[in-house]
Amino acid sequence: MKYNENRIMLPFVMTTVYTVLTIWSSINSGMWESRKIIVMASIIWIVWLTLFIVEKAKGNVITGEKIGCIVKVFFAVVISLFCAGSVWFSGYLTLNPAGAIVNGMVHHDTVFHVTIAESIKNYGYPSLLLNDADFLHYHWGSHFILAMLSRVLNVSVFNVYNYLYPIIFIPAYSFLVMTVIVEIRKHKNETALLSVVDYAFLSFFFIGFLPAAFLNGIGIWKSSWVISESYLFALVFFLLYILLILKTRQSNRFGNMSAILLTILFIVICTAMKVSVGFLITVGAVYINFRKNLRKTQYWIINIVFLSIFLLSYKVFSEAYGYSGFQFMSFVRHYVIRDHGYIGYIGVIPHYFFLLFFTLFVLNYQRLANKPLRQAILSKKLLMEETLLVISIAGLLPGMLMDIVGGSAGYFSYFQELIAICMLLGYNIPDKLRQKILCNDVKWKINAVKFCMLLLTLFVLFNSRIDKVAKVAKIHDNMIDNRLLTNIQNVMKISRNEKIRYGIFLENSAEIWGQYKHNADIAVLFYPAFTGIRVLSRVYTDGYGVTDSVDCENMTGAIGLIPKLTFDEAKEEAKRKNINRIIHFYEDKYRIMDI
Repeated sequence: MKYNENRIMLPFVMTTVYTVLTIWSSINSGMWESRKIIVMASIIWIVWLTLFIVEKAKGNVITGEKIGCIVKVFFAVVISLFCAGSVWFSGYLTLNPAGAIVNGMVHHDTVFHVTIAESIKNYGYPSLLLNDADFLHYHWGSHFILAMLSRVLNVSVFNVYNYLYPIIFIPAYSFLVMTVIVEIRKHKNETALLSVVDYAFLSFFFIGFLPAAFLNGIGIWKSSWVISESYLFALVFFLLYILLILKTRQSNRFGNMSAILLTILFIVICTAMKVSVGFLITVGAVYINFRKNLRKTQYWIINIVFLSIFLLSYKVFSEAYGYSGFQFMSFVRHYVIRDHGYIGYIGVIPHYFFLLFFTLFVLNYQRLANKPLRQAILSKKLLMEETLLVISIAGLLPGMLMDIVGGSAGYFSYFQELIAICMLLGYNIPDKLRQKILCNDVKWKINAVKFCMLLLTLFVLFNSRIDKVAKVAKIHDNMIDNRLLTNIQNVMKISRNEKIRYGIFLENSAEIWGQYKHNADIAVLFYPAFTGIRVLSRVYTDGYGVTDSVDCENMTGAIGLIPKLTFDEAKEEAKRKNINRIIHFYEDKYRIMDI
């Protein structure tokens, strides 16, 4: 069978859109390293352009009738705009980082993640660079990648995070999704050419098929996968794991041992990126081994190894703040019932239905296609479908039974959707359904379906984050002249390649306390995040809760206080830590003092 693969088109369109937005917003933006960002974005685009041209020459990018090709490109643009609107206009990252700093709009999650990456880059281990700069038990795998990119490209972590992370990894993720689907189709001896119907389902997967306002109301955040860099990295590595497993199965040179070793390796890697993803990979691997042969001792031993590796990884990469224990329906109570009272219980039904939508779709189709069901289960023909269901249930349980809220709970449940869409399209289910519903020789029916898909896509477009792209940062007429930005740039230049020699002492009068007077999380982490230098001022830290002894009653995160050091005490502490230069920030100025 001839395979026509068109997996390059979507990531190429994404890269094109993101490169244009990046270059447009970087020119005269007032952000340091803007020229490097433009060069790097252009290089990334050229790489995807080259791949696109090569695949187009082979006839593998877009094939079929002209209307179908136009519709596929349209879907790709819609998905690209949705991802751009999510990642750059959600409040976490921005295409105008200089303006965000000057206007006090930097998100506390952003400085938190950038600080961890700066610590890894400059000191070799994750920490918040505050007080004693203790090792931070947090899933810091994604921060390690950001730190290494920053070091190799000689670009600050903040700029890597705001610009290069979306340009590199969102298209890479989409490429891996498409590649896994194509590989599954090859394994199933199905055509690898993705149809218009397949692209419609892909858009539903990436964007959702309901207005964001409705989904947010019942706790379904379709944009969260692209906003969280740690989750996206974890999904990228999971897809790599699936590809390697598929390749080992297709090659006679590899056996079960290679699959076991790969599973152990990727349990560690994915747990380092996101604990929830590592947990669900472990659940899936354990269930598959359990179902293969319950009576064989070797499978029990393998399962014990998988569980032990995950628990050990969790110990190393566990989060910095713990959970307060059991709380039934915690996630739903916080995000569905909280805003709507007891009537919010009605939202519980759609909440869990939409989380399981793709899983239910796959299971129901396979149930009908493998009659009788009992015989199919006993013969283990539905092993992957069973595993998908187990992972889905396991993903829902933490948010139902534990006091976990926000993205930490959501990421447990969203992971199953990625596996489901790969199986859904990998088994070619949508196109098989289309063939049953429509007669291929009746062209008007096919065109009617495509027209309806376009209308539905337009509906999704104007009811999601896509409209936010229209607010892209405008080109600045002049470089931003701001003392805070100037100080950051000067300190970065002075301390380049020798961060370990420096320490920061932050006076109560420092400008940053006034600029972020109602958000101590940012005020405390601001200088370590942007300079990569440790703070010696004895600020309080407990996960996200950080503050200084300045006007703590009016600041968020004022959970507790450690007495602030005097400047002389900070000098003594610096000597104990082999720091021989202190950068003293006061008012809107700074001075550098040798010890």
